[in-house]
Amino acid sequence: MKEEQDPRGTAFAGSTSCIKCHQNLYNSYLGTAHFKASQTASAHTVHGSFHPDSNAFCINKNLKTVMKKHQNNMFQIAYL
Repeated sequence: MKEEQDPRGTAFAGSTSCIKCHQNLYNSYLGTAHFKASQTASAHTVHGSFHPDSNAFCINKNLKTVMKKHQNNMFQIAYL
């Protein structure tokens, strides 16, 4: 099985590189909105709906976002 590569490249250290010296900070980071919002999208981590009658959010009269699945990938699309 091929190991998944981080889309940010090999220079990206990731938060797990902090554990050795900063275990307490790392543990508290796991509960933050930033950690949750920046984790890889999956059926377990995305809590929104992809159903056509409930997958859109109108931000204002000129901007709408829609959540869609395509070939086992998840997308959030902005329409102007």
